[in-house]
Amino acid sequence: MNYKTRRFMLLLTHLMICFVAAFCGNMRQNWSDLDLAALEEEWKSGDNKEDFEVTPDEELYQEFERRRKMAFAKVNAATNKANNIPKSHLNRLLIKAQTAGKPEIIMTKLKLDLSPEGKGWKWEALSEFCDDWSYRLDLFTGIKINCYPIVPGDIMVAIQRGWYAEEVNNFLVQQKILRGVIWNQ
Repeated sequence: MNYKTRRFMLLLTHLMICFVAAFCGNMRQNWSDLDLAALEEEWKSGDNKEDFEVTPDEELYQEFERRRKMAFAKVNAATNKANNIPKSHLNRLLIKAQTAGKPEIIMTKLKLDLSPEGKGWKWEALSEFCDDWSYRLDLFTGIKINCYPIVPGDIMVAIQRGWYAEEVNNFLVQQKILRGVIWNQ
């Protein structure tokens, strides 16, 4: 280490020591003028429920439960009116209720003649499509998807929040590069 580097390091060390000393000096609290009786009363009253934040995982679980209950309420309402509703409709409602909010998977098949070279899809091109779809859906709709090339010409789209699956399916159906979309089969 040369002279200038040592001098700079020494100056930086002194500045850090001064900063820590100044910061810690302001953090000290005088405990002698603390009202212990008021503190004890506050402790007895308990915590406010607003003080506790809901974590994103808990929020997601609550949303999942809410959607699941709504789906089963629709099934119950439909079974009470079973005379007027076709059995195929009841079966669809039951399947929706069982999968409400759970992750969904959509399989897509790309048109082979629309590949960059016209001879078939390569992994790099498939990865670019996956990145593009993920980016566009997140940017324009806020929906986060995971996209995976399975075999050349096939892409799997995974949606963590299954209630967005219909919107993702509509997005994929509009893509002119696809020859098929398979969902809910």
